[in-house]
Amino acid sequence: MAMTRFTRPVSGFSLLVLCVTLLVLALSVDAAKTWQVLWPKQTEGLNILAGDTVVWTNSDDSTPPVVHTVTSEFAQNGFDSQDLAPGQTFSHTFYFAQNLTYTCIHHNETSFVFVNGASSLTAIAILAPVFAIFATIGASWIH
Repeated sequence: MAMTRFTRPVSGFSLLVLCVTLLVLALSVDAAKTWQVLWPKQTEGLNILAGDTVVWTNSDDSTPPVVHTVTSEFAQNGFDSQDLAPGQTFSHTFYFAQNLTYTCIHHNETSFVFVNGASSLTAIAILAPVFAIFATIGASWIH
């Protein structure tokens, strides 16, 4: 039995419906967030979403000034701020679900970041161009 293949273009209306649906979904989810940590004064852990960014600020107001680091336990999957003077900041964006403990390599301060899976916005940002390409080219069916 021979199979017939034909292409059926997507109508302008279908493309409009797809674009409006993606827009509504994008507006209905939270955008990636930025979390501020005054390090080492705030040592409680963070529970964030993949795609979020954490900004650590050396908040130590000791005299003489004291440097601190923000160094994760796994260098290959993590981060290392190097020495931060008082008032200096370091940021890191977390792209994957993971649990990371971080410390100051000069002192005993320790905390953690618990990163939950990707937000819906991340999924939409990845899938929207794919849908747009297929809608523009058209859908194909094999009979």
